[in-house]
Amino acid sequence: MDFAGLARDVAYGVQTLLELLETNELRKSNMEAPLMNACDAGNLERLAITSLKVLGDSAEKLQTWAFKCHTPEGRAEEARDLALSCRKAQEKTRS
Repeated sequence: MDFAGLARDVAYGVQTLLELLETNELRKSNMEAPLMNACDAGNLERLAITSLKVLGDSAEKLQTWAFKCHTPEGRAEEARDLALSCRKAQEKTRS
C-alpha cells in the first residue's frame, strides 16, 4: 500500500500546485496582484515535475518487481540472470 499512498499524496499535491499556478495566471490576466512572483511560480512548477518523476520511478520499480515475482516469464528471466551471475562468480574464483 505504500505506492497507493504515494500516488494519492503526489496527485493531491500536484493538483494543489497546478491550481495555485492557474490562479496566479488568472489574477495576472485580470490585472490583479499575482499570488507569487515568477521565481516562486517556477519553483512550484519544478516541484510538480519532480514529484511526478518520483511517482513514475516508484511505479516503474513496482512494475518490475511484479513482473519478476509474479509472472512465469519474469521468474524465468530472474532464474537465468541468477545462473549467469553464479557462472561469472565461479569463473572469477577460478582465475
